Amino acid sequence: MKTKYLWIISILFLTLTMSCNCSSPAPKNFDFTPVEPINFGRGVYYFPAIENEFGQSLTVFLLDSSKHVVAMTGDGTGAGGFDQGYWVVVKTR
Repeated sequence: MKTKYLWIISILFLTLTMSCNCSSPAPKNFDFTPVEPINFGRGVYYFPAIENEFGQSLTVFLLDSSKHVVAMTGDGTGAGGFDQGYWVVVKTR
């Protein structure tokens, strides 16, 4: 009986380990045009981008070292509640 459970746990562990792409390095170059966020004032910005484009655009936006992210959320406006952009609130240091 113990062997059966050990076998199931081993298979689950291997499946999770193989499906996780945890070792992929972060991109180091920015060969793209970053999305310009829409400034709503008082530190509220909207980025009309998702996935890698959002992440890279946010990275470029935060190169201004005086900005610090306070809150961030997806807009949930796409089909079925998927995000088509992100709201970001920043605080100036």
